[in-house]
Amino acid sequence: MTTRRSAVALGAAALLALPALSVLPAAAVAARPRVRILGFTTHAPLGVPPVQGRPGTTVTDCGLRGGGMRDLYVIYSGTGIAKGTKVGVALWGPPRNPAGVEAEPPVAETMRRAYRWPVRAEETKRQVWGYGFAQGPFGPVSIDGRWTASVVVAGRTVVRKSITIACQN
Repeated sequence: MTTRRSAVALGAAALLALPALSVLPAAAVAARPRVRILGFTTHAPLGVPPVQGRPGTTVTDCGLRGGGMRDLYVIYSGTGIAKGTKVGVALWGPPRNPAGVEAEPPVAETMRRAYRWPVRAEETKRQVWGYGFAQGPFGPVSIDGRWTASVVVAGRTVVRKSITIACQN
């Protein structure tokens, strides 16, 4: 008889615990950082510039600054990142690109250049990161090719997206 009561008590405890268990994964998911690469731009950033091309597309109308300078920036947003957490961004492109970064840099290298996230985890923040390229001896520097960006949060790559640049000007 005591065995039956124990089984009933265990069954009831298990049923009561089910709703609590279903809440745990949702809370754990909410605690993870959510980072999105919104897009790329070839225009000089004044604050956070508008997205010129979304990931997976091709940008053909490239911005050109005075003196023949070219720019390439990734625009991304993040939420759920604790204030002060180290966040790094990497941008690499085609062979012989002006920045000299042809392959994805190691996470450790990206984290060496990381910065501390400026807002609380509940807030969403848009950021921009990239390169400005000086003019070459024969006109604007070519930035044509496939470029990829990744965002690393606390030593873990969270998102990676690419775009193709094919400047016609």
